[in-house]
Amino acid sequence: MSELKENKDFEWASSFYLYDDLDKSWVDLNEKKLFEKLEELAWQPFENWSGEDLYKEIENLATSVRSYINKEKKIWVNKYYNQKLLKINLQ
Repeated sequence: MSELKENKDFEWASSFYLYDDLDKSWVDLNEKKLFEKLEELAWQPFENWSGEDLYKEIENLATSVRSYINKEKKIWVNKYYNQKLLKINLQ
């Protein structure tokens, strides 16, 4: 998967844990600064979490959802092509 897609997935997933969006420059932050930023932006239910724990949770959600999307996409593509092949064979 591309780094850009991974970053977009992370940004999407962060909205479940942060009260505001990350700046677009978040990808340039070193680990310490990123963890501090995550702690600063933590939504109230997560305000006592460490930046590292927030990062892990956000990353986990992002990768889990991307994995689900890819799995569903494969199922849909396979189903689509199987229908096409069946149609061809019936003709």
